[in-house]
Amino acid sequence: MNGLIFFNPFICFNYNMKKTKPAKKTNLKNNSTQNKFSFFEKLKTIYKQPFYNLLIKFFVLICIFYSFWITPFFQNNIVANVALFYANISTIILNIFQIPVQAVGDSLTGSDFSIRIRNGCDAIEATAILFCAMIIYPTSWKNKSIGLLIGLLLLVTLNIIRIMSLYFVSIYIPSIFEVMHVSIWQILFIAFPILIILWWIKWSEEETLTA
Repeated sequence: MNGLIFFNPFICFNYNMKKTKPAKKTNLKNNSTQNKFSFFEKLKTIYKQPFYNLLIKFFVLICIFYSFWITPFFQNNIVANVALFYANISTIILNIFQIPVQAVGDSLTGSDFSIRIRNGCDAIEATAILFCAMIIYPTSWKNKSIGLLIGLLLLVTLNIIRIMSLYFVSIYIPSIFEVMHVSIWQILFIAFPILIILWWIKWSEEETLTA
């Protein structure tokens, strides 16, 4: 009996330990599930906030744009043709002012210097930023269409000015060509689309209020 009395608590102790182990595992699983649930709830809450909602949508659209931009098809058919357009239109304008330049493919060629229009000088990325920002902004399609049209015309005009200015710089002040090309104009083409977007947002809000 003494041996039995000594043995029974030991059995009970082991039995209780075996019973409590699954409970701990269950609690861990429940905590893990709750943490995952709370994490997704936080993401959902962040997404519902207007600023972050627009930011996420903008990021997704920009990623989609660059996934197409890096493809050979986009480079050979879109980028190449845009470069040809800018070379031809810049040549026409310079010829109007009696400056002897001709377009040879995507290059502006004169008697003294030749510049080639490549990635970064075609305003495609600036246009993509403008397009993505205006598409996701919560306003009427009429306001979006007007903003896109005006913004595109402004960017095209500015890019033509950039190309012609770089041509003149390359002839008359070649020492500052790299600074103009890499620094000044690149900064302007980051800042200018942002300024257009901010102006358009203010304008579209005023249009919405007066409508």
